[in-house]
Amino acid sequence: MARYETIPTAVRWWGKSLLGPAHEAHTVLGPGFAERIYFNVLHL
Repeated sequence: MARYETIPTAVRWWGKSLLGPAHEAHTVLGPGFAERIYFNVLHL
C-alpha cells in the first residue's frame, strides 16, 4: 500500500479556495454550459 504525506495546510486552503467556488458554480448551473459562462460566474 502506498504511503502518502500529509497535504500542507496552505495547499489545502488554496485548493478549497480555487476549487470550491468552481464546484459550487457547476452544482448550481449544471453541466453543459460553455466555458465562458463558468468564467463569468467565477469572475475570471
